[in-house]
Amino acid sequence: MSGELSMGNGELSMGNEGSKANAGQAPKNTHSPLPIDHSPLPSKKTNYSLLTTPYFCFMRTVGDGTRTLNFLIDTAIIFAIAYFSFKGWNWYVKFWGYPYYHFGWFFFGILFVYYFLFESIFSRTPGKWFTYSKVVGLDGKRASVPAVLIRSLTRLTIIDLFFIPILGRPLHDHLSRTRLVEV
Repeated sequence: MSGELSMGNGELSMGNEGSKANAGQAPKNTHSPLPIDHSPLPSKKTNYSLLTTPYFCFMRTVGDGTRTLNFLIDTAIIFAIAYFSFKGWNWYVKFWGYPYYHFGWFFFGILFVYYFLFESIFSRTPGKWFTYSKVVGLDGKRASVPAVLIRSLTRLTIIDLFFIPILGRPLHDHLSRTRLVEV
């Protein structure tokens, strides 16, 4: 059979290589198993998923190793801030009679504020700067403030990272509809 598949205007047709309809056109790629539409924008009939939109296709999502390094760097910074805040607060507890709070209140409070401020203002935390990654929405643009708020609140749960084997990404990415991509 000496024909090739071509796709135009959302329709699949079979044409002959030597027909007059193809005269004057550049030869098509015959090595590809699927027809390729080289039009600059998809037609209105085309239904692409959110992961293959023209905005997102040029960004590479980061792997688990980059996520782990981000987590370790950011957690070390958060722990240091929380530790010194806790010690400073305990000085006021001892000498001025302020109410005592457990270390967890400081750690998780600073964790929420740290991620919310850095990701809503810069789309990156110090750990993400170190690994050249940033947070974006599904369309590849900057993540919205409500999405960053959902990300930050979801990080407070213990089960956040247990969703990586199930969803392929952490729960805070899934619920906030964001991605972590390379810069």
